Amino acid sequence: MTRSAGFWLMLRCTLTAVALTSALSLLLQSQWQIPANEALAPVAFAIGALGNGWRPVFEAVGAALQAVLSRAGGPKP
Repeated sequence: MTRSAGFWLMLRCTLTAVALTSALSLLLQSQWQIPANEALAPVAFAIGALGNGWRPVFEAVGAALQAVLSRAGGPKP
C-alpha cells in the first residue's frame, strides 16, 4: 500500500465515522430528545468500538428493511 492509498483509506474511514456519528446523534435527538451535541461522544465511541465489525450490522439492517418491505407489499387485512 502506498502512502497516498493509505491517506485515502484514512480519509474515507474518518469521513464515514463523522457522517454516521452526526446522523445517529440527530436520530437520538429526534427520537428521545437527547441533545445531539451531548450524544456525539457516546455515539462516536460506539462506532469506534465496532471497528471493522460493520458487516453484521449492515446485514441486520438490510434484513429488517426486507422484512418491513415484504410486509408492506403483502395482502391487507
